[in-house]
Amino acid sequence: MDQVANDGSDRPLLLIADADSHKRAALGHAMRCAGFRVQPAADLATCMEVLERTRPDLVLVDAGLSDHGGAELGRRLRSVTDAASTPIIMLMGHKDLDAIGEARAVGTIDFLDRATHPSLVEHRVRTTIESCASLLSLDGSELAPPSDAAHPVADRRVLERVIAQVMGFDERVAVLCITAVDEGSAALSSDDVQRALDRFSEESPMESPLGMVRVVPTSPDHVTIVVSGIARLQDVGRLAACVRDTASVPACEGSGAGPRAIAVGVSTAPDDADAPARLVDNALAAMRTAALQQEGCVRFHDEALNRWSVARLNLEQDLRAAIANDELVVHYQPKVDIDSLRVVGMEALVRWEHRQLGTIAPDQFIPLAEETGLIIPIGQWVLETACAQTRRWQDAGFAPVRMGVNLSPVQFRQPDLLEVVERTLVETGVEPRWLELELTEGMLMQEVTSTMDCLRGLGDLGVQLSIDDFGTGYSSLSYLKRFPIDTLKIDRSFVRDVTENSDDAAIVTSIILMAHGLKLNVIAEGVETQSQLEFLRVLRCNEIQGYLISAPVPAEKARELLDRPD
Repeated sequence: MDQVANDGSDRPLLLIADADSHKRAALGHAMRCAGFRVQPAADLATCMEVLERTRPDLVLVDAGLSDHGGAELGRRLRSVTDAASTPIIMLMGHKDLDAIGEARAVGTIDFLDRATHPSLVEHRVRTTIESCASLLSLDGSELAPPSDAAHPVADRRVLERVIAQVMGFDERVAVLCITAVDEGSAALSSDDVQRALDRFSEESPMESPLGMVRVVPTSPDHVTIVVSGIARLQDVGRLAACVRDTASVPACEGSGAGPRAIAVGVSTAPDDADAPARLVDNALAAMRTAALQQEGCVRFHDEALNRWSVARLNLEQDLRAAIANDELVVHYQPKVDIDSLRVVGMEALVRWEHRQLGTIAPDQFIPLAEETGLIIPIGQWVLETACAQTRRWQDAGFAPVRMGVNLSPVQFRQPDLLEVVERTLVETGVEPRWLELELTEGMLMQEVTSTMDCLRGLGDLGVQLSIDDFGTGYSSLSYLKRFPIDTLKIDRSFVRDVTENSDDAAIVTSIILMAHGLKLNVIAEGVETQSQLEFLRVLRCNEIQGYLISAPVPAEKARELLDRPD
């Protein structure tokens, strides 16, 4: 039962909003033990009642509180004048990641996984309260994103103090100094900064939300953004690019304001420095160098990192345009029956034919696509292209074959995955049984309940499901029994030395025997020699795929490998 601690009024007060009574009570107990006062709330109405009679030092809200969760609470919280600056931390899971942009727009300053240990939640809550309280005490005013010219300018000591506070989170800290290059151009406004943050959230991978963000106007000409919790350096570069690109364009068309050149200088801790003063100096120096290029650009303090970041950002920009520029193509690699060697399936594999750089290998751009979220539109394009191709082959009189399409973890977590697959099948006229979606073991072990629901939904559509690269992950018989899988694909790393390495031979034998015991189809990947083929035949592997039969080839060459019905 929820209880409110009324004693110790000098201790920080937390408003914990969660519709789940067990989680609410457990977290409340942990926070009380850590020295906080706690006010629980099970719904938005109760939250607002609390805000009418008291002002909490921080709101800890679960994203599942309502349809719009923390975002809706944030909007209501900001409507209460006395609580407008109260910090909000949102607890969320993978299903809630789409709400990050909306929640941030109404002032949510941090996001934690629901599974975070209470001691870590307590640490984050405490440091957030201390940081916000300190910022509010600076010159008697709050340092928020700069409003326009009338917003007060903070001095160097204030900026260093903000950085020191943010560095207390023991995470990577990025300092971005930003200025307009053109003489006479207005400094960045709060709208500019917010649009850049929103764009970053929209374009970034779901696993890489921003941590705490502080925006400090450090002169009439430029502002500084201090960010904690960016795990990867490439995301620091992406945030800087979002600031540059978004702030370069006026928020309102027809306003009379033309485009402006924005220069962004970046330094990071612990990569560049571990002291606030040095971080500021490094970011300012990088900003001045960027400003000299006139067009405006992003520049890191570290030259090697700068070259790497520029190359990566350019490649990402090119990848965003690859579909529109018809640079992506799909090649097809056949899967054949091990006895007759007749083609019974094809695997669709995307290739990038860059206009300047030539062919870019999948292992170079697929990870980038996954990190940036571009794998969603690219994956959907591959699915549509592959299904349309198999329909064309059938219409030309060739015997139907299963078309295998790989799903990335990001795609698999799409809330509308079932709708996307079903719509594609309907639009291309392909019967579901001729589509095989290939997943990895790791994907299946994430959020098992929702994974099971998704797999059952795909199975109900009639789509075939296979586990790609089997043997490199969990390889657990228990999960194979639970999931509605049709096919196992033995990873090529085991097939490569199967005739020479007794351990690989034993692994392949065990996988085939296990799969047959579960009445699953088995495909061996990476078959390149006749001796490998003969070994797999002895074990009664069902199908093979590899260069012994064919490399991945364009559609017109793949067509030559197909059989017409007898």
